Amino acid sequence: MMADYLRAIELCQRVLAEVPAIGNTPLACEIRELLADARRPLNERGVPPLARDGCR
Repeated sequence: MMADYLRAIELCQRVLAEVPAIGNTPLACEIRELLADARRPLNERGVPPLARDGCR
């Protein structure tokens, strides 16, 4: 499961880097929030965002 989480984080970073048209759309904002949450230590954020939303 952790490998899937890390792949999802990597994919989000690639989308932001490779798709300039994403700009400041709601999707881009959501991706940036997910990435910011992923950078915080587990004890500060609790359950990883994907698991928190029920997506596994």
